[in-house]
Amino acid sequence: MEEEVIRIRTKGYFKLPSLGKRAFSDLMRAGLSYTSGQGFSIRPGADLPTVRKALEKVLKKKVFFVFNCAICGKETDCSTCQFNDVCPIETTGGYCLCDECFSKKSLSDYFSATRKMLSV
Repeated sequence: MEEEVIRIRTKGYFKLPSLGKRAFSDLMRAGLSYTSGQGFSIRPGADLPTVRKALEKVLKKKVFFVFNCAICGKETDCSTCQFNDVCPIETTGGYCLCDECFSKKSLSDYFSATRKMLSV
């Protein structure tokens, strides 16, 4: 039987089921924030491995983060990435590439895009 997974966007807001006070507090301490009417978001600079572990504990599902491609901005999902088992993206800030840019763009395009994002 395949394990149930949930995909969480690292940018913007996302919804979670009603969690209870303790679980809500645990998620806030882990690096999430909550805005009434919009939902949860991951605070800038949050430790993503800690956030992932807290979400998995509360939701009892495997959590994968959805990042934006550093070159084109398209959402890209770690659960389908060929490098998921060896990539330290959760500890490197989420500067990844979608499959299309990975196969069609050069490494210099990637470095140029990440330099631009880091200087903002």
